[in-house]
Amino acid sequence: MVQDQENKINDAKVHEALKDDGMKSENLKLNALLINCSLKKEKEDSSTALLLSQVQSNLSENHVECELVHATSFNIKPGVKHDEENGDEWPSIKKKLDEAQILVLG
Repeated sequence: MVQDQENKINDAKVHEALKDDGMKSENLKLNALLINCSLKKEKEDSSTALLLSQVQSNLSENHVECELVHATSFNIKPGVKHDEENGDEWPSIKKKLDEAQILVLG
């Protein structure tokens, strides 16, 4: 109950700040990239997947567009360059990372 009241107060402050800047909150779209770094396969149950699903649910309730990426589902080559070539799938993830306003690692 106290948390709900705090959320309403914070929402009101955000709306007021946006109004002062001439912006409307409905025009403000946030997106989040959630990366599951668990070593378990995507189809296996894991505590990381459970926690990320809870975070995703809360973000979605607050009108944040979410995308979940499971790192072990991609061929990510070791290295220090943006693209290690030879089938490296990191560049596609990095593009999503660059476009996201929120990053959640689990």
